[in-house]
Amino acid sequence: MATDDYYLNILPSYIFYDQLDTANNDNYISDQSAYWNTFIKQQSIRNISTFDTLVKGLYYASHLNKKHTFYDERWNYLYFWTGLKVLDSNDASSFSDVMTVLKSVRDHTDKNEEYDELIKISKEHFRELKKIYDYLQNYETIEFRISPDNSECSLMYKEYVESSYSAYNDIKSKCQRNYIDHYCKIFNRFEQKYKKNIKNLTCTGNQIPKKELEISDFEDSEGDISPHRQYAQASHLSSDPEGVTRDMAIGTGDVSPSSGSTNAISTVFPVLGSASLLFIFLKFTPLGSRLHNTIFSKRIIRNNEEEDAQEILDNSYEFAHTNMEENAHHIAYHSM
Repeated sequence: MATDDYYLNILPSYIFYDQLDTANNDNYISDQSAYWNTFIKQQSIRNISTFDTLVKGLYYASHLNKKHTFYDERWNYLYFWTGLKVLDSNDASSFSDVMTVLKSVRDHTDKNEEYDELIKISKEHFRELKKIYDYLQNYETIEFRISPDNSECSLMYKEYVESSYSAYNDIKSKCQRNYIDHYCKIFNRFEQKYKKNIKNLTCTGNQIPKKELEISDFEDSEGDISPHRQYAQASHLSSDPEGVTRDMAIGTGDVSPSSGSTNAISTVFPVLGSASLLFIFLKFTPLGSRLHNTIFSKRIIRNNEEEDAQEILDNSYEFAHTNMEENAHHIAYHSM
């Protein structure tokens, strides 16, 4: 699910969907348990074009480490990832069959009745609810990045933010006090669970999207490092043990449940950003290398000067010592 825009790629939903997309197929193939080696491989969906992609994603999510950032949301993400894969392929008619297998995998791993309601969503409302769910997971990261007025972003990012907000507003107005329609029940449950104070955020849309960030991206128009870019730089240069980048460290409610955590992050990241930037400047830029060589050369010259001075002192001592011996000898020679 990776895009050409770095800041879209670091949104929480994009990160986990990409992990499902790139999950290793070898783990599933080498699993000799009866459930995966026999039951799953004999399902009717084994003949659809997306089977191999789906099953490695199912296996990846069901074996996720409990310390993984997305562990608590893995089944919701897996459901929306799986459904979209099917609907975007030629296998749309197998949607309900795929969902049956998905429910089996979930029940085999972690039975949760709340998830049963999600699987009952019809194809007609699936895409709309997926967009809302992703937006709720991504909202805090979006707000952190573009909440100041006139913040820069790419057109792709701007369109994602504005279309997501529009979809959220539409379904909210339709589902307000609607406790009958199933998709409204799901939406209202999302609203209650994630409790976001959603605002109509926007940004310029003038920025050229980049897959990777460069040093110049961390400087504002006056040449200073802006707090938001310090955050982005520090997070771009680090990852957690599960391979989830820190870019989305405040992206979900489950990841950052308290405002204290966010305050700590916003305090620490600028320091890390400055330190990382200084390291990269000295290590990899021509000016940094020149500065390093100049300092190093001066240090060598200073050391050589100190050694020469010490050598002169030593020679002076030896010279003085020799003269003392000669004087002593002469005095002894003329003594009466």
